[in-house]
Amino acid sequence: MPDILTVVVTITRKQIQALGATHYIAQAITKALTPVGRQGRSFLYAISDVLNSVDSYGKRSIRQPTRKLLQSLHIELIKLDLNIAVDDPLEQLAAAILEDHAKFEQAVGDSKQREQEFYETHGSWIKYNLRKQNNIVTFNLQL
Repeated sequence: MPDILTVVVTITRKQIQALGATHYIAQAITKALTPVGRQGRSFLYAISDVLNSVDSYGKRSIRQPTRKLLQSLHIELIKLDLNIAVDDPLEQLAAAILEDHAKFEQAVGDSKQREQEFYETHGSWIKYNLRKQNNIVTFNLQL
């Protein structure tokens, strides 16, 4: 019976930073992990462990920009892991869905930001000219 070869995909803190994480986030998510090796002066961490750490860090009470950073980091780590792992169509579909969801969340956040900027810019005009009664918006046009 042949032995099953297990490949452990590894990553360093510098590589995590290159994927978009800050120095602090890279340190925080690898702090509790046990290194699986060394590359020069850097410790190597298993990507599967880093993914689990990113997930657990994301469950904490953190600000929205940090949450978005962790989502994009999670997607990039999955892509790295999938490039070496067996091409499983379900994993690729899951990665595509995660990426699409992150893009959707980004678009919703951008839309809310633009809406807020619009109301800050035109708020006084809208307040003066538009009225809302019973969920019906009316426009005061005075010539």
